[in-house]
Amino acid sequence: MASIMTTILGMCIGSFISVVDQRIDNDKKGLLIGRSTCPHCKNQIQSYDLIPVISFLLLKGKCRMCLNKISAKYPLLETSVGLSFLGLLNHFEFLDILLLTPFLTIFVAIVVQDLFKMQIESILLYLLSTAAFLYSYFMIGNPIENILIWGAVGFLFFNIQELLSKGKWVGDGDCYIGLSIGMFLANFDTLTALFSAYWIATIIAIPYFLIKYKTIKNIRLPLIPFLWLGFYIQLVI
Repeated sequence: MASIMTTILGMCIGSFISVVDQRIDNDKKGLLIGRSTCPHCKNQIQSYDLIPVISFLLLKGKCRMCLNKISAKYPLLETSVGLSFLGLLNHFEFLDILLLTPFLTIFVAIVVQDLFKMQIESILLYLLSTAAFLYSYFMIGNPIENILIWGAVGFLFFNIQELLSKGKWVGDGDCYIGLSIGMFLANFDTLTALFSAYWIATIIAIPYFLIKYKTIKNIRLPLIPFLWLGFYIQLVI
């Protein structure tokens, strides 16, 4: 039962994140105000068509009203987040995952923005850093000096690279992700997560770019998805 509930929770979070990502650029009313609408015909989407993954399959990937295709990135995101939450059961109880959900939601929302737009809303970075500090101190019970020290380590890890590369390798968003990971973990796992992210990026991204573009020169790589993977591995092992 815990597995089913956790997976459903993750899929709902994935659905919510897709709405947030769409409204950040297109909805002047705000992130949490108003009903979801079709990106093509702008008609309101009924609640029974918003069931994660299932609605997409039942509608065969099309809007019920205008019959335009719905991007497959939505069910893929919902499924990915659902499976990510399921994996957390290897290390956390369901209640712990519920408490961790706000932090994870913000982190994954940032991942989605970086992956598809390579542009992060500053407010999300600030919220993530705040949530990381609060969770680490109040929920995990890490000493405040460890939180601050390892937060600084995570921030400087990227800030130094940003200064050396003049912003070509990494950006301010990466610095805040490093800060958040450092404050959350508050130990040597911080460096393990960061270096793991670089290794994963090297193994996956570089061969991809070489096959598709025959070069990696002047190609911008969204780093935050790999930082999420490095951090996630530390959570579940």
